[in-house]
Amino acid sequence: MRSPVDYRGQTTLITGASSGIGAQFARHLATRGSDLVLVARRRDRLESLASELSEQFGARIEVIALDLGQPAVGSLLAAEVDQRGVAVTSLINNAGFGTYGPFHLEGIERVRSEVALDVTALVDITHAFIGRLRSHGTGVLINIASNAAYQPIPNMAV
Repeated sequence: MRSPVDYRGQTTLITGASSGIGAQFARHLATRGSDLVLVARRRDRLESLASELSEQFGARIEVIALDLGQPAVGSLLAAEVDQRGVAVTSLINNAGFGTYGPFHLEGIERVRSEVALDVTALVDITHAFIGRLRSHGTGVLINIASNAAYQPIPNMAV
């Protein structure tokens, strides 16, 4: 089955791209002809993936090592993309993590970091890029969430 979205000529920004689902999205989109902006904290993993995909598919790939849990990260990321002259047309918000255990035993800084990354960064980044995506008219916005986010599970309060 052919995808209704033509990714050739697009540039997709993927958060949490250094491993797991984010890296798989990068591989899949590179095979479909999308250029990529790979974002995560671990530069070495991003550069390794970028090298692999650029050699294999000839895609233009930008690597941005950035902690997405910091305040105003959408503006920071948009400014970095603009400085590199990249026009982002699609966005995949994939970065995130979960905590497990009794809430009252979880350190408050860890809980704050989880909310900052899983909620605040997603909203901030989407807000920073939504106008660009809409003006392009053919891109996609995908927000990845765990199934656990939609149901009550013991020891997963956050």
